[in-house]
Amino acid sequence: MTEILSKSIERLFKAKTAEEYSGILTNYAIGVCMDSDIRNECFAVNRKKEISKNKIIKILEWVSCGKTGSSSLFMAAVGGGHSPRECCCVGDIYDFNRCLNLVHMVPELKEDFEIIRGFSVSWDRVISNWEKIEEIFLDECGLNFSKGRSTVKSSKFLSEVLNGKV
Repeated sequence: MTEILSKSIERLFKAKTAEEYSGILTNYAIGVCMDSDIRNECFAVNRKKEISKNKIIKILEWVSCGKTGSSSLFMAAVGGGHSPRECCCVGDIYDFNRCLNLVHMVPELKEDFEIIRGFSVSWDRVISNWEKIEEIFLDECGLNFSKGRSTVKSSKFLSEVLNGKV
């Protein structure tokens, strides 16, 4: 995997367009979230944005850590300029932790929150409450569960968010 990552990073420095960068990202890591023929309105806006090499490199580094899930890969794919085949939203607090780790490693992904929220009602709810979910989670569990594995408050709040009770 390290050799593939090195070659991908080398190719990124030779790439000249946002499409080349995002294509390299897709070829390397986001096989489950490659381009589809269906583009929604939100994604059309994303395609027009320039995506920096630095952002793509950070996403590749995050992917190479191996702590990914379908919802965090979805976020990475959208951040890399792609329209995932299917929408994979945060389903539980462990998914949220993986997404939060991604956002901490690639803070530029917050710029894509408006696009991500457009993919589903669930994503809209999560993105609308991201800061509060993050605050409760970090207070209770710490980033990557550095404070412990008890997730009672965080799980309860996330469930309320996903069920539209917040």
